[in-house]
Amino acid sequence: MQEEGAMGRITFISRTQTFGVLLVVLGHCTLSNNNALITPLWWIWFTSFFCSSFDMPLFMFFSGFLFCLSQHKKKLTYGYFMLHRAYKMLVPYFVLGSIGFVIKLLLYDYALRPVAFSWSSFFDGFLYPWHNPIIYLWFLPTLLFVFGILFFLNYIKSVGVAIAVLLLLVIVTIYRPLSDVEFLNLGGIIQYLLYFALGFYFYRLQGKFAFLNSLAFFVVSGLLLLILNLYTTRDILMLWLTKNGNDLLLACVGILFSLSFGHVLSKPLFNRLKIYDGLYFCMYLLSWFIITGVKIGYQKFYYSQNTGILMVLILILTLPLLARKYIKNTFARTVLGLS
Repeated sequence: MQEEGAMGRITFISRTQTFGVLLVVLGHCTLSNNNALITPLWWIWFTSFFCSSFDMPLFMFFSGFLFCLSQHKKKLTYGYFMLHRAYKMLVPYFVLGSIGFVIKLLLYDYALRPVAFSWSSFFDGFLYPWHNPIIYLWFLPTLLFVFGILFFLNYIKSVGVAIAVLLLLVIVTIYRPLSDVEFLNLGGIIQYLLYFALGFYFYRLQGKFAFLNSLAFFVVSGLLLLILNLYTTRDILMLWLTKNGNDLLLACVGILFSLSFGHVLSKPLFNRLKIYDGLYFCMYLLSWFIITGVKIGYQKFYYSQNTGILMVLILILTLPLLARKYIKNTFARTVLGLS
């Protein structure tokens, strides 16, 4: 296991985080909103099926992993930990969401999900995270509740109890009670508990996953993930699994592939990627502004899909670096996920 930095940052996890956030960005980078007359079908498949099959479960997995890492380094009380998490997540949620609200009011004609100039519209975007002007921010309050629910994992010492908890969460993930409840994204909270717990226990059992550092596993898991995401394979799996069961299978294979890819990216050949270690949260928070700006430009100037993707990648790989270097204000850094 490679570690670096004062906080013991784990290199392959940092590289997997960078890969994961780029996956999320590319998954949202369809300038014509999946219009098959404009966007190639292979790109619609890549964004709407391949990327989305494991990108957010991977983020929740990271969160569980880093939660266990932080508790391993320094035991924190529930109250202190939740207050700290609430500050780091709700500040960006409300500040960036408010900025997004104003932007959507000013650019009403370009908005796919326009907002109204009213307090009810404003507060609706925060009480119902999927209605937030910056829809990507749904992740923040959802993760905060997941932290609050699964903090108790710290106190489980029995292997049998841990297995029982994981099995219970598998059942919850497949049956998804409250799946239709949008208030505070209660359905989403239920959906992602398992992946957080898997990340938590992965940290504790890292020694059991040495095979992830194998090139053979990287190739095989990548091919398997590709095959499982093909339209035909998905149709066949639906004959044997429920949709939620199929989603769980794809997410787990995708997480294992991503972790294996992270090991590949941690090789000396990719040392230049070190500049992005620790920036994945900032990249995620800035991604809506970048993608939205490029989409608006597309509506005005009609550049190609490839040009738009290239613009998004350049900006997402540049702006967070500039923000980390030049933004010194502590509150601004919190808003951008830099502190």
